[in-house]
Amino acid sequence: MIWWLAVALAQEPAPPDTASPEPAEGAQAPDFATAVGLRPEGNATGALLHLDVADGFTVYGAKERMAVPLSMEVAGGKAKLPAGDKKHTDSGVQRVLHGEHVIEVKARSAASQLEGTLTYQACFESLCGPPQTVEWVVQR
Repeated sequence: MIWWLAVALAQEPAPPDTASPEPAEGAQAPDFATAVGLRPEGNATGALLHLDVADGFTVYGAKERMAVPLSMEVAGGKAKLPAGDKKHTDSGVQRVLHGEHVIEVKARSAASQLEGTLTYQACFESLCGPPQTVEWVVQR
């Protein structure tokens, strides 16, 4: 008697794809490899990391709760990351970054080198690329 349930389930349409939608026909897919530029600069107290989000792209800020937030690991230091501007969407409030930002990294020791990784997820309109992790090293 339960065979009807198996048949009904087999006839159900597949759940919608939860990945980012494809670009519209004729539109060019965004190049997520060029979405973010990072230029580290050492100084006496640690480092300044110049983060540049390319025109048309956004990156989730450090206080993002629904997607992959901006995060950083620093060997021998601590970073203050930008929270992101509030953006109201159908899903709720998101925290996003546009344009240029400077991330200050304070060293915890007098070491001549400071290194770390920056992880982010970039989006273009409704398309989001996979999370990216960039390694950086600076001489102080």
